[in-house]
Amino acid sequence: NFRRAFSPVTTGVITVTGRQYESGSGDNVNNIDGVGALVGFDHELSEKVDLRAMIGLEDTDAEGPDTDPQVVGNITLTRNLETIRMLAQYRRSISASGASRLETRDTVNFNFSRRLSEKISAGLGVRAYQTQGIGASQVDSDRNYIQLQSSFTWYVTTYFAIEADYRYTVLDRTGQTGESANSNRVNLWFVYQPNTVPDI
Repeated sequence: NFRRAFSPVTTGVITVTGRQYESGSGDNVNNIDGVGALVGFDHELSEKVDLRAMIGLEDTDAEGPDTDPQVVGNITLTRNLETIRMLAQYRRSISASGASRLETRDTVNFNFSRRLSEKISAGLGVRAYQTQGIGASQVDSDRNYIQLQSSFTWYVTTYFAIEADYRYTVLDRTGQTGESANSNRVNLWFVYQPNTVPDI
């Protein structure tokens, strides 16, 4: 990862990545190797708003037919106010599943959190992605995913907080008829650490 500041508000970024992924055992071993590069910038649109934009290519080799290099990238907008934080992001990436399937993943994230008082904060978020198989994985890797999340934090003391969130998830495997499901999940944490309450 290489960064260079071109001005007080703009920084250029170059990222080079490499991967080696292996699954299976014995005579049934699948290897996935890849190399990629991203170029882009971080820019402060204002004192409270930051923008990151990156674009590049990733070339990945796996068992089976050769695959063409894939376009990857991301764009992220972050807004930090005194009591509000918002994040909006689009990302396109290459991933390898536990079954040694290569896929492109288009992901959208949106998160919003707000300090309601000195003791309480709450947030809402949505994460959605669509995957498409690459090469030999093209048929059975396609799926759509969406997750809605709400969160609540109670800062009981300076060192102790209680965090809870609820997540509703829908997963639809478009390449396999009838393969869809939804789920509900509730998480509860009891957090003890110095300086739990952030500055407002």
